Amino acid sequence: MPPDPGCSQSPGPGQPEAQRPERNAGGSGNAATARAALLSPVALPLLCKLHVELDRCEAAREAGYCAALFRMLHAGATAKGDLIVGVPKERPEWHGLHNLMEPRPPTGQLS
Repeated sequence: MPPDPGCSQSPGPGQPEAQRPERNAGGSGNAATARAALLSPVALPLLCKLHVELDRCEAAREAGYCAALFRMLHAGATAKGDLIVGVPKERPEWHGLHNLMEPRPPTGQLS
């Protein structure tokens, strides 16, 4: 697929970073498109997949579930390495798991 004409392009082989053609300098396109064009071909599909999985997780929360997104061990060995786990908030038998799945800041960071 050819690059979006409103995006910056990566330098070609042997072309120094300073000589990279800046098509976005004139204001055409947008910053998100320019950043996306600079991502590696491996990172962009992974970021898109993560965006979809997070959206599904949020949809489960909006439907009344306590939901969390997990990754399987050796997730790269399968195409389906992300796992969304959801439990109904109103069921008392799930309250212990509900507390474990509540979003909180990583250890060592301010809340």
